[in-house]
Amino acid sequence: MIAARGVHHLAIQVRDLAAAERFYCDTLGLRVVRRWPAADSAGERSIWVDTGDGAFLALEVTTAAARTPDGGAATPPYPAGMHLVALRIDAGDRQAWQERFAREIGRASCRERV
Repeated sequence: MIAARGVHHLAIQVRDLAAAERFYCDTLGLRVVRRWPAADSAGERSIWVDTGDGAFLALEVTTAAARTPDGGAATPPYPAGMHLVALRIDAGDRQAWQERFAREIGRASCRERV
């Protein structure tokens, strides 16, 4: 019988790729494993960051408008965002992560909307 064995990757569409990279790499400590150039070669359209266990997070640039007041966003390009991303941590590291977030919350990279 076949079964899923975990997350392969998650994709989050962001308006500011540099701010997203600062948050996921500088604040969370993830490592960039691949960069994808924009079609017009002006910058990047996506970066992939390693989340461990062979999985990755794809941060994809979007230029779409924000969601409509009723929450709609039916057609591509889809607006920025995702409900949440949960990364697996060791239970014994929880306090250290809480302390790290408490320190980092005042930094611009943690306040920027990515």
